[in-house]
Formats: sequence, C-alpha cells, structure tokens
Amino acid sequence: QTFDVAASSVRTGDQLNVAFTVNGATPPRTPMSLTLVVDTSCSMAADDRMGLVHRALRQVPAHLVEGDTVSIIAFSDNATTRVENLSVGMSQWEATFESAIAGLKPSGGTDLSAGLKRGYAIAKANKRRNNRVMLITDAQLNRGIVDTDLVSEVGRRFEQDDIRLTGVGVGRDFNDSMLNKLTEKGKGAYVFLGSDAVLDRFFGAGFPSLTQTIAHDVHFALDLPKGLSMKKFYGEEISTDKQDVQAVHFSAGTSQVFLQDLSIQDAISLPNFINRNR
Repeated sequence: QTFDVAASSVRTGDQLNVAFTVNGATPPRTPMSLTLVVDTSCSMAADDRMGLVHRALRQVPAHLVEGDTVSIIAFSDNATTRVENLSVGMSQWEATFESAIAGLKPSGGTDLSAGLKRGYAIAKANKRRNNRVMLITDAQLNRGIVDTDLVSEVGRRFEQDDIRLTGVGVGRDFNDSMLNKLTEKGKGAYVFLGSDAVLDRFFGAGFPSLTQTIAHDVHFALDLPKGLSMKKFYGEEISTDKQDVQAVHFSAGTSQVFLQDLSIQDAISLPNFINRNR
C-alpha cells in the first residue's frame, strides 16, 4: 500500500475533534541520481554547521546502491562542481566521495541561486533517472540574486522537469521562509538539521524520506457524513475546490497529521466509531 491511515476523535458537546495520520510506505526504489548542493559560505562555520554537514554526508554512501550516481556542488560566492555523476560501485568511488566531502570548507558569501542553477543543470542532464536534488544550507542569501521570491522560482523549474527537491536547513537561524518557498514551489519538503540526534534520524533510518517519492501530485479529501460540517481546520490550505489547494509529492516513510474541529448538527446520523473515544 502507498498509505496507511490512523484516526482518532474526541467529542465535546456538539463539537467533534478529529485527527487523521497518513503514513507513507517505503517500497523498493529505482536507481537514483542524487545531486547534493552544499552551502560552503562563511556563515556555515558558526555553531558547528559545517561539522554537522560533514557528519551527515558521510552517512550517505551507506544508502546508495550500484546503479545510483551522486554529484556534489559547493556554493559560496559562486558554484563549484566537486563531483559529477560519480557511479556507485565503481572502483574507489567511496574514496572519491570522501575526498570531495573533506574539501568542503566555509568561506565567502552565499550565492544560493548559483548553487541551485548548477545543481539543476546536472540533474536535468540525467533525464532517464530518478532525479533528486538535496539542498543543504542556512539560506542566508547575500550574493547574486537575493530576492527570495525570485530564487524560489527555481523550485518550479525543478518540478516542471520532474526533478525532486529536498531542502535541509542548517543552524538555529536558518532562513526557513526561503526553504519553505523553494520546496513548496517544487512540491517537496524541507527538514531542519540542528543536532546529531536529528542527523542520525534523517541520514540514518529516515534517509528514504529525504530521497524517495512514493506518490506524485497528491491531494487529500475529507468526505464528511451527513450531520457533520467543518468548523476549523488546522493546516496550511483547505478548500471545497481542489484547484485552490496545491498538490504535494509524498515521500517514503513520512507522515502527515490532519486536525480538524467538526460541528455536529445531527447526532443520529453519526457513524458508531465517532463515539468510541468519548
């Protein structure tokens, strides 16, 4: 199955509080082209950000299999390709990967747009692959294009070319607004890398959630039985018109929780399960 759904509810008078948790499966994946776009600006020296990045990236090879390729782009004042289309399984590929990671050191400004464009160009060239770009940054734009709305439009280009985008925010003051705009337009998601515990979760057992999409252009619809109406929805978007709610790409091993307060007009029509958690 693609999804599992768990539900619970609590009734208080004429209001029903309902929660649905949607869990994504983790099926076998197809060969992947992974492009890592890494911020190496001087701000990445603060709070051991670059140290976290090094430790995270050193866990990546354990999740790659023969048939995958990996590229590494570093960006600061400009973008530099450290490794391009390195074939997993070839002789000394892990040593080549490690050498590229060791060479990532903070200096200069943050031209995020340059890094994204370089990553996009490499990913687009791999047209027959499962394409994934992972952007790792504190998103403190100060070089090149610094308008967050303009930079985030690159996410739309990724989506149009079937390139899946994942954002990894680093540092307590990372620009979450920038990553939110970027990944929203790319129908992807971003995570916060703030500690070794989080690092081990996302770059350990949770790595498929960063790199594997199990369903594209997903909408979730809630069909209410007679006698219930929506009072309040706790989330970003809701509408009776599907076109008003942006579709998302759902990642492996991830969950989404939907919370809503429902008004009860006709208790007689309620299904039996609704009263289970009184």
